[in-house]
Amino acid sequence: MKNFKTTLKIAFIGSVLALAVSCKTQQPQTQVEIKTIEKEVEKLVPYALPPDSAAIEALFECDSLNQVQLKELKELKAKGWQSSFFFNNGFLQYKMYQPPDTIYIPGKDRYIYQDVPVEVVKEVIVYKQTDWQIVCGWFGKIFMAVIGIGLIVLVLKWKRLF
Repeated sequence: MKNFKTTLKIAFIGSVLALAVSCKTQQPQTQVEIKTIEKEVEKLVPYALPPDSAAIEALFECDSLNQVQLKELKELKAKGWQSSFFFNNGFLQYKMYQPPDTIYIPGKDRYIYQDVPVEVVKEVIVYKQTDWQIVCGWFGKIFMAVIGIGLIVLVLKWKRLF
C-alpha cells in the first residue's frame, strides 16, 4: 500500500511538472550571416622619375692669335634630356632640361566590403484560436478536471478499503 501511494505521488508530481514545462514556448533565434566581399583591382600607379645627372668634357686650345677655341666636346646624358650649349670668346654656356616624365607601374588595390549586422524589429504574428479550438480547449479542461476529481475519489475509496 505504501509503495502504491509513493508511486501515485511521484506520477502526480511528474505530470504537474510536465504540464508546467511543456507550456513554455521559446522564441526562435535567427542567426545573421555576415557577408565579406573582397575585391582586388589592378590599376596603373603614376611614378615621377627622380632627377638625373649629366657630364660634359670640353677641350680648349689657343690658336696662333691667342684666341681660345673649342676643339672637342663630349656629352654624356640620360635619355630624354635636352641640352644646349653656346661658346663665344672663351665663354662656354651649357644648359640642360629634362621634361617632366612619369612612368606608370602596375599596382593592385584590395577593397574589403563587410556587412554590418543591423537588428531589425520584426512584427510578431500573434496566433489567434478559432472558435472550434476554443470549444475543444474548454472540453479538454473540463475532461481533465473530471479525471482529477475521479482520481481523488478513487484514492479516497482505496484508503477506506485498506
